[in-house]
This record gives sequence, structure tokens and C-alpha cells, in this order.
Amino acid sequence: MRVLSSTRRVWLAVAAGPAGWMLHQQLLSDLEHFDCRLGGPVLGIIVSALIGACVVIGGVLCWRLGARTDEPMRFIGTLGAVSAAIFLFAIVLQMLGTLIVPVCAP
Repeated sequence: MRVLSSTRRVWLAVAAGPAGWMLHQQLLSDLEHFDCRLGGPVLGIIVSALIGACVVIGGVLCWRLGARTDEPMRFIGTLGAVSAAIFLFAIVLQMLGTLIVPVCAP
């Protein structure tokens, strides 16, 4: 089995935040589009919790991997951890939208 270099691991962890937010946005909007009854608050919380956990793991990995590498990758690791926090905030706000807006609202 081939092991990824620390540089590639940092970049993969940096991509977790934007990819998680994109997946969250697409999944919830597709559920609402095809059958509005599927996009209720329970499913919104479940999807948000699962994807949010992946984004948090990516942010923690960025922080830890960035601390163990050289100076340019340390900056990228810190940037990835901060961007993961921002994308997690966006996911939480979208989850709150599933709680506030009623299902199948006109």
C-alpha cells in the first residue's frame, strides 16, 4: 500500500471543508427539489451532523498535519483549519434553515 506524502495529506484535508459544504448543499437541495417531504428537519439534522463531522475531522487533520511540516505547509494547514470552521458555520446555518422553514412551503 502506498502512503501519501504529508503535503498531499494536508491538501486532502484542506479540500474536506469546501467538498463537505458542496455535498451538503447539493444533497439537501436535491431532496427538496425531487420530493419536498424528504427534506424535513430530522433528515436535515442527520445529514448536517454527518457531513459536519467530516468537515471537523478535515479541519483537525489540517491543524495537526500543518504543525508537523515545514513553513509553507504550516500556513496551508492553518488556512485549511480556518476554512473548515467557516464551512462548518455555513453547514450549521443551512441546517437551521431546515428547522425554520416548514416542509413543502409554497
